[in-house]
Amino acid sequence: MKYLFFLLMIFALHPKSDSQKNNEVCGLKCQANKATAELNKKPFVPAATVAPSDSALPLNHLKELSLLQKLQKVLKAKEDVTLPEFAPNRPLRPSDKDDNIPALRQILQSLGYLEKATDSPFFDTAVKAFQAGHCIEPDGIIGDETKSRINWSYEKRLKKIDASIAKIKNLVFTDRTVIVNIPTYTLHAFEDQKLKMCMKIIVGKPKRPTPQMTSYINGVEYNPAWVVPNTILFEDKLPQIQEDKEFFEKNDLQVFDHDENEVDPGTVDWSEVDIHDFPYIFK
Repeated sequence: MKYLFFLLMIFALHPKSDSQKNNEVCGLKCQANKATAELNKKPFVPAATVAPSDSALPLNHLKELSLLQKLQKVLKAKEDVTLPEFAPNRPLRPSDKDDNIPALRQILQSLGYLEKATDSPFFDTAVKAFQAGHCIEPDGIIGDETKSRINWSYEKRLKKIDASIAKIKNLVFTDRTVIVNIPTYTLHAFEDQKLKMCMKIIVGKPKRPTPQMTSYINGVEYNPAWVVPNTILFEDKLPQIQEDKEFFEKNDLQVFDHDENEVDPGTVDWSEVDIHDFPYIFK
């Protein structure tokens, strides 16, 4: 598991005129910028949680910690055990026949995903449970990613469990805390160590991962505009735009030039744009 967490501070805004609201928002942003500049000069170490302990964790994190510690104990006993190599030369789908399936069954049984290992040469659907337990889409198809994780040694699995336990024990909880769990695509907000809110989130891809960090949140912006970063624009969005003329409407995207003038996307030949001198901004 990878965690990223923040201290949450929410500003309450009372109903006022548009000009008053704008002035207050500008004032808050100015205060937030100054506060951020000051906070960036020092490390994030809340005095109340300098020495974290298991008892300082919320109950749901204590449950996760307990489960991981049980798994750690099991893996520790098998650390020197060598699992058979599972080496099919093609992706395997449910009910496929392959000589490597007996090795697969033995590995799944050793890891607790299968009650009994047999010599049957047929694919076993227990792999779906394995995929779900490793944050892989449980489609039952053994591709490169699933095959790679099936072949992890006990030693490698133990190291990952050790790292996860250390991360949970070192979580920082203050009066208001937000934790983003990257592998599970979820955000949890706590107040006085009680879970107050949980929501789904979007995180980076394995090749462009979400950074891990600890920081303060010193303001909240409601319904912000999202400016599409160039990497996402050129690698993800532009190929989709070139295939689907209704992409902008379906995804609620607007196009602007660098002078902030809105551009009708239908007037642009997106197959001819120069990504090295791209004249548009997507919001």
